[in-house]
Amino acid sequence: MGGGFTKAGLSEIKIPVFLVVGEADKVTPASTNAQHYAKLTRGAKLKILPGDVSHYTFLAECNSRGRTMLDICRDATSVDRAQVHKQVAQMAFEFFEKGGKR
Repeated sequence: MGGGFTKAGLSEIKIPVFLVVGEADKVTPASTNAQHYAKLTRGAKLKILPGDVSHYTFLAECNSRGRTMLDICRDATSVDRAQVHKQVAQMAFEFFEKGGKR
């Protein structure tokens, strides 16, 4: 999606923007997606979660059967999906609590 929006189009954004991406995201790598958009969106905040956090970590937690059957349900052993969700929820809360200011 990195090329899906233009600089001119993104310059029209007037609301607070907070982008969160995992460092290990191979589906939409930060360098060509989140970082790209953050640079082109005035005042955007970007957080890259370190380590093995990947694209699908942000999906809902799966049950044991899902983790057995679906790659999108499996994270690296170093990643606690529930903890990542809590962390992102807290960051979102703080971002909006501050009115979207850095």
